[in-house]
Amino acid sequence: MEFKDTPEPNFFDIGGSGYLENPTSDIMSVFMGLDPNIQPWLLKALLQLFGQDVDNIDFSSLRVQREVACENGERLDIVIIHDDFIIGIENKVYHEVKNPFEIYETCLENLTDNDQNIYKCILKPATNKYPVLCDWKVITYSELVDVALS
Repeated sequence: MEFKDTPEPNFFDIGGSGYLENPTSDIMSVFMGLDPNIQPWLLKALLQLFGQDVDNIDFSSLRVQREVACENGERLDIVIIHDDFIIGIENKVYHEVKNPFEIYETCLENLTDNDQNIYKCILKPATNKYPVLCDWKVITYSELVDVALS
């Protein structure tokens, strides 16, 4: 019998390089469904914060993408595509929230192929006090973790 050495994802491989936002987004995306071998428990918490009942969702159609290119090369940190919904996530650790949200929204709308609900949010630590001047839902890391732990 031959054993195939399959690398196991770990925090150091997933988020070991890059600026703080990139490793944080890399790690979060794994627990939102990027790796099909890991339960999307963080995505379930996020969906609950959007008022969704997650108990009966079939996650088999789930696709998670990082740094999704939009028009003019702008990139959205995390995009989650499902038969029933699409989620756009902009992650802000220390920076101001000065992103081209109109371009992001067009990008998300162009991804719909099944009249999915589109959810948009900015994830950031509570210590990031920069104002948010758009209609995207702001969710702090603490809020997300509290729901995930409940």
